[in-house]
Amino acid sequence: MANWRVFSCESLGLSVLEGQPASKGDGYDLSEFVSCTAVCLDSCHMDERTRVHGWQFVWEELDELSRLEDNWDSQGAIAPTKDVINGAFNLARDLAVLDYPPPHRVVASVNGTIYLEWDTPMIFQEIEVTSACEAECRRVDRCTEKTSTWLLKWC
Repeated sequence: MANWRVFSCESLGLSVLEGQPASKGDGYDLSEFVSCTAVCLDSCHMDERTRVHGWQFVWEELDELSRLEDNWDSQGAIAPTKDVINGAFNLARDLAVLDYPPPHRVVASVNGTIYLEWDTPMIFQEIEVTSACEAECRRVDRCTEKTSTWLLKWC
């Protein structure tokens, strides 16, 4: 498993949307992030067969995204680089090992990143893999409309 570090963007005074790197703070490891976040994804619980098949879907989608070329949407979209693809595979593998529910959607963005998205009645969560060593996380609690953001770093 990669040496993941999770940084609370609020506590670091960072704006993830501006893409500023985390430059201070101790962070905490991915298993702590998962244990805190998994509670909010209770409606994602599924039996073991479905969970395994769900992660298989993720591997297949990432494999498909690795074949994209620039301009894949006919409007100038940037294809994810091998580094971004590898980062997404590593993150997905580590989440699966930690028994995290598989995302409902895996998609490429037009700027060359990859999104893993969980969409439940209680929360919407996305992890945007931006490089081989970094991802930005956002979660919206649908009951309170509270939005939380984190920066995951490894390497």
